[in-house]
Amino acid sequence: MKKVLMANNSLSSLLLASNKIRSEGCDIISEYLMDSACSLRELDISKNSIGRSATRKLGKALAINYTTLSSLNISFNTFGTEAISKLASSLKINTTLEELNIAYTCDQIQLRDLSSLTNITSLNISNNDLGRIPTSIGYLKRLVSLDLSKNNLEELPLSLGNLTNLTKLVLDDNPLTKINQKIRKKGPDSIIKYYRDSLSISKKPWTKVKVVIIGSEKAGKTHLVRRLQKRKYGLDEMSTECIEVASIGSKSLALNVFDLGGSQVFRLTHRFFFSMGSVYIIVLDATKSQDESSSTSTYWIRQIKEACGLTIIKVNTHLDCVSSDDDYTVPSFEEPSTSLSKQLKLAPCFETTISCKTSEGIPKLRAKIREVAMKVPIFGQQIPKYYWDFEKKLSQRTEKLLYW
Repeated sequence: MKKVLMANNSLSSLLLASNKIRSEGCDIISEYLMDSACSLRELDISKNSIGRSATRKLGKALAINYTTLSSLNISFNTFGTEAISKLASSLKINTTLEELNIAYTCDQIQLRDLSSLTNITSLNISNNDLGRIPTSIGYLKRLVSLDLSKNNLEELPLSLGNLTNLTKLVLDDNPLTKINQKIRKKGPDSIIKYYRDSLSISKKPWTKVKVVIIGSEKAGKTHLVRRLQKRKYGLDEMSTECIEVASIGSKSLALNVFDLGGSQVFRLTHRFFFSMGSVYIIVLDATKSQDESSSTSTYWIRQIKEACGLTIIKVNTHLDCVSSDDDYTVPSFEEPSTSLSKQLKLAPCFETTISCKTSEGIPKLRAKIREVAMKVPIFGQQIPKYYWDFEKKLSQRTEKLLYW
């Protein structure tokens, strides 16, 4: 093969896929590429059992031949991660490469090494067990075709929206769990459009968190909301019927507090107000027996767990009514409640005891709610401004609501 190649410097295409040339044959091809008279534009050495030993010479050849080669296919060879990264680094100064196929060549290729290939129009990096795509993919603005199939991608970088020429995106056999299911089901074209639209609209960080307060009747939920709002304790406070919604906080963190009525008749409706990404506060009366409190908290924990609740704070009220003779220990916020966390088998849960009447424990509770609310996944995410505008218009509606 060496004699044939050296005698044909005018070759424009060399297609040797599935020919078992192995590393020895790759070394011969590398020597051919390093010849100053070589004018090769297309090279396909895929599926040839070429090992990492051949990559050093091939990388050197690709660094030398950077003005003619426009198509390179080295897929389905056993190069390995380090070797492929070195090859990609050798291509950094290439000004002519338009098509690159490195499918099934390694695990977790360092894609940042490909960001300088600004003339590339077709890139195949499928079958490489990729866990993420770096934002630098957005530099390949001439990209028309991108194959990311058979990797381990859960999401794509926002910079994908910069690829304005991209018309073909292959994403088969990737979990893509962090991409909206409705968009995902519509296919690659819809995903491309989503990322382009995401870059073209103005955004604001989301600063609102839903807090759901639940518990038995007369446990002190409404008094607790009043105290969280820094209002005075009032004996005239009526029990909540169905639901009351209050806003607490500031522009940096606004809590939408849902106070759900504790009466047995309202409990069937509570599930309508449970949602993921919320903070749940279970309110219990500290003067009740331990067995009664345990039974009540277990009921609410099961309800929240089924609704995929994120964080639970268990608040025992009426501390001022607990006798000093009682063997009662006020739970500390310093460590998550082990028993609650075991029941949930989810995120850490917290427990404390407060008095709405004397305000004891309220400042610490307020700080803990703020702390866990800011850890909710949606908090701080960049949300399109039109969502904010829509939410503002809804909040300004003054029509009378129909109750039944």
